[in-house]
Amino acid sequence: MVWQLLTWPVQSLFWLAEQIQDRADAQLDAKENLQKELTALQIQLDLGEIDEATYTQREEEILRALQAMADAENHLHNHREDTNDEAE
Repeated sequence: MVWQLLTWPVQSLFWLAEQIQDRADAQLDAKENLQKELTALQIQLDLGEIDEATYTQREEEILRALQAMADAENHLHNHREDTNDEAE
């Protein structure tokens, strides 16, 4: 019981680090999947499997999703900088 109380802060930090890593991995995977989807879409257009209108519509959706991810990353980065500035 005492050992658990003594190691609880460290265990909590490890748990938090794992959660952050899992979230970062998931976000990276999502970004990579969108980039792969964009490449596949270009190939489909080049092979004549889809028309220009379909390509343009889907490309815009993918680019919006990528932009939303970039905006979220920037927002998080700016928030961290603000928090660090306040701490100093």
